[in-house]
Amino acid sequence: MRLRTARPRMPAWLAEIPVPQTKQLLTTESKPSRRGKNHNRRTIATHMRRAPNHRKKNVRPVTFYAAMTSASRIRVLGFIIYPILTRGGGGRNRGGMSRCVTVFCASSADVPAIYVEAAKELGTAIARQGWTLVYGGGSFGLMGATAHAAHAAGGSVIGIIPQRLVEEEKANEHCNELIVVDDMRQRKALLDSRCDAFITLPGGIGTLEEFFEMLVGRYLGFHEKPMILVNVNQFFDPLIELIEHGIEQNFIRPRTRELMFIAENVPAAIAHLR
Repeated sequence: MRLRTARPRMPAWLAEIPVPQTKQLLTTESKPSRRGKNHNRRTIATHMRRAPNHRKKNVRPVTFYAAMTSASRIRVLGFIIYPILTRGGGGRNRGGMSRCVTVFCASSADVPAIYVEAAKELGTAIARQGWTLVYGGGSFGLMGATAHAAHAAGGSVIGIIPQRLVEEEKANEHCNELIVVDDMRQRKALLDSRCDAFITLPGGIGTLEEFFEMLVGRYLGFHEKPMILVNVNQFFDPLIELIEHGIEQNFIRPRTRELMFIAENVPAAIAHLR
């Protein structure tokens, strides 16, 4: 198990480093003098339209990157490398891209067995697809059942848990990567950023809060990740009715229906993501 703290966002100092304007840089060199071969070397920054003024001298173009300051190079490389370092690993989908699936579900173990079995089935199915499971990092309830099943089936598991809940929810030591964060907001941010799709199993107010935050994010265009409700034992029927009631009363836009897929069981949820 790889235990680490949450990966922070791009440092402020990196974003504040200025990037030079994209001008054509020309280097003009004269013959070396007695005071040193580089004494008379000078660099002239000019637009392309001014280039003809220097054609009589030994003029050579300088690449944009070579002419940048060290600070500007750091910023450019940071913008290229940082997203790569912060992407989650995982299995492969049909397009050959990494696929990680975040699962929202209950941490309570005091629930009917039908929900626990569905959680185990989902964890096993995710692993067999070669996908990575991303979840809340606990060992109890549906969360633990999903993670243990994925691990037992040979899948990769990423757990994300606040420091305060490490003991309360018993952080899962079998995770391939266990990320300990400061609070619930950081947890949800990583549950979002580390995945390519969301699957929601039955759960309590925390599960519903996570689901609706991601649903609002998709509604507002902050992401386009698939969102699936697995309606085990018709658990989400009252929620679906509430959304329909909100649409009828003009509190919710009708297109909200198109932003989520209601799966009657785990196989239907997996088939929707293939």
